[in-house]
Order: sequence, then structure tokens, then C-alpha cells
Amino acid sequence: MGKILHAISKGEYGGAQSSLLSYIRALPEYESHVIYGGADAHLNMLLRQVNVSHIAKYNILSSPFNLNFLTLFKHLRQLIKQNNYDYIITHSFVASIIIRLCLFGLPQKTTYVVHGFVGNANVPFRKRAIGLLLEFFTRSKVEKVIALSSSEKSNIQKIFKNLEILILPNTTYIGDLVSEIKAAANTDKNIILCLSRFAPPKRNKLIAEAFSASDLANSNLWELHFYGNGPELSNIQDRMKHSPNMKFYEPVLDVFQILSDAKILALFSNHEGLPMTILEAFALGTEVVCSDIEELREFEKYGFKYCLVSNSKHALIDYFNHIDQKMDDVEMRAKHNVATFHNALSPDKFSKRLNNFLA
Repeated sequence: MGKILHAISKGEYGGAQSSLLSYIRALPEYESHVIYGGADAHLNMLLRQVNVSHIAKYNILSSPFNLNFLTLFKHLRQLIKQNNYDYIITHSFVASIIIRLCLFGLPQKTTYVVHGFVGNANVPFRKRAIGLLLEFFTRSKVEKVIALSSSEKSNIQKIFKNLEILILPNTTYIGDLVSEIKAAANTDKNIILCLSRFAPPKRNKLIAEAFSASDLANSNLWELHFYGNGPELSNIQDRMKHSPNMKFYEPVLDVFQILSDAKILALFSNHEGLPMTILEAFALGTEVVCSDIEELREFEKYGFKYCLVSNSKHALIDYFNHIDQKMDDVEMRAKHNVATFHNALSPDKFSKRLNNFLA
């Protein structure tokens, strides 16, 4: 049995981490090793459920400016040399750069899965400039690149001009659970659900302000539920403490039931990859409203039906004020999106394309 090393920066469960699990499931003929930085409890448990044989935490994968950098760097390099991996797949920018540095002087190269390219125009200038320099000077240790969308690919090509780049949207393995989850759904309230961090590039503040200024703020039928944390959370909670229809919850590991219970998933952001939460909503038949940005328009190319709204408070207030009209034919759209998911982005299709690309 061959071996694959997966590397990711953050351990807390989110879109990139969910995508990592999809890659592991899609490559069952390989022994999977996973290294990560940051928080670890949730991801560690999920990795053990998919039979990952080696799991290790290296802080430098999320925090390169570490007092023990050289020691950890040597340990990581030794891990790679000892195991002679068939493939090394990196699932985040920082982890990818660290792994590439480790590979200098070694024959291996990486396959780089890009979850939001650091060179995107919406990334703050200083971060973008430093990121592009690091990408450029370490690009010789990248063999193949996987982009989540065509717009992402066009940005990536500016750095990785001569490499093979595959457009491979994420998949989700919850499609088979739809009937079981829907059967348990609680439909007492019409819930608008947000499942993103309270930090840039996400626009949870925009959602909260628009909701509180709309007719739904005093509705008996609708509630806005946030599940997440981050540096902006306490400020938004404080400003919205007099909004009875707005509720805040800690992040949860198993989002599928609350996503199924929701009437609408709302995701607003300055820039994105191809969000797992939107894909999961489509697979479950949950309505989606999201930012009208290039990356999120990508879902239209696969035939999904959803609502795009510009990142402005006025536009989102207008959406909330006319939400009942937006829900016309919602059941038809739900059935359409579930069928589209299985036809276009199912786990089987994902696995076949990934294996062909790596071969």
C-alpha cells in the first residue's frame, strides 16, 4: 500500500478541513498520514474515524514564527525522508510553504490544493505581496495544483504558469444521509443560518446589521442563527443584544442537522474558494443566499439554483424584506439542487477525477 502525506495549517473544523476528509476518503488505497497546526480536538477525532494511521501536530504549520522552528522543521523533514511518500498534498497556504521549504534538497514535490489563493485581489495588499513572494520562490517544489474554481485557476496561473492545474470542486459525503437528516428536521421556525467565522474575509457583521434593519427583526416567523467564533463576535453580539430574533451559538462539529433544519443558508464574504457549507446545503436541499462575487457564481456553471446578493447593506435589507417572495418554488429548487449535486459533484466523480489527476 502506498502512502500519502496531507498537510494543513489549522486544526479547527471548517471548510478546508472538511475538504481534507474528502481527499482521504477519495484515496482509500493509500495509507494516509496527516500533519496539522493549530487547534486539534475535533479534526483529530474525525481523522481517526476515517482510519488515518498517523496524525501529528506541528505548530509551525500554522505559526511559522515559533521559538522551536528549527527543531520542528528538522522533525518534519525527517518524517518526510523516513516515509518516502508517494504523494504529498498540502491543503492550505502556510502549510504548503513550510512543506515546500522542507523539500528543498529532497526529490519529492507537492500537490497544492488551493482554498482561496493568496494572490486574489481582495486579499489585503501586505498579505498578498508577502504571500506572492513566498509562492514564487518556493514554486519549484510544487508539481501539480488543484483549484476549486475556474476563477481561482486564472489567478493561480500567474504564479504556476507551466504546471498542470486541475479544476476540482469540493464534494461532500452527506448526500446519502439526506433522508435520515430531513426526517429529524425541526421546522417550528424559519431559520436563516450562518456557519462562518467572525473574521475577515467573512461578512457576518453585514448580515447581522441588515437583518436587524429589516422587517424580519420583529417577525414571529423568522430567526437569524449564527454558529461560529472569531475576533468580531463579541462586538457584533454587543451591538445586536436587543435583537430578539438573532441568536448566537458556539461552533458545532456536526453541522448537517442544523443545516437541514434551516430554511436558508446565508454566506457573505469578500472572497472565497468554493465553500463546503454551500455545497452541503445544496446536497441537503437547503436554500442558499450568498455574496454576488466571482467565486460564488461558479456554482451556476454546474446548474445549481440559488440567490446572489451584492455585499451591500441596502441590497441585503431588500432581500430580507422580500424574503417570502424569494421562497416561491423553494421545494422545486431543493429537489433540483440535490439532483444536480449527485449528477455533477458527487463523491464518486470527485474520487475518479482526483485519482486520474494524481496518476
